[in-house]
Amino acid sequence: MKLVLINLYSSETMARYLLSSYVLKAYLNKAFDSNAEFKIDVLNFNIDSEVEKICAEIINRKPCYVGYSCYTWNIEKVISVIERIKEKSDFVHILGGPEISLNRISSFSSPAIADYYVIGEGEKVL
Repeated sequence: MKLVLINLYSSETMARYLLSSYVLKAYLNKAFDSNAEFKIDVLNFNIDSEVEKICAEIINRKPCYVGYSCYTWNIEKVISVIERIKEKSDFVHILGGPEISLNRISSFSSPAIADYYVIGEGEKVL
């Protein structure tokens, strides 16, 4: 089983990653350390990256699950990526992060864009 965590970081930041996915990966690795078949990858993309490039990288990893860290600056791009990937695969999509709330989910044109939503701290929920 493979989980790929996706970070779309702001082009205005000096960091070229979001720390949240690495913390989540460490937490999950500790929780599943006895299960060698559970693999977690983290992919980092600049918010200016093309949707097709992001999709190709995700599909190339052949995950079962794809998790996205959602912030105000990347939520629209995340939705575009999911819509494009759903045309080509049946991965399970999980949205979490500070931008995910009941109000935000209900504002999506299709609230079923993701298979799961993680509201609040994601470590134990995920």
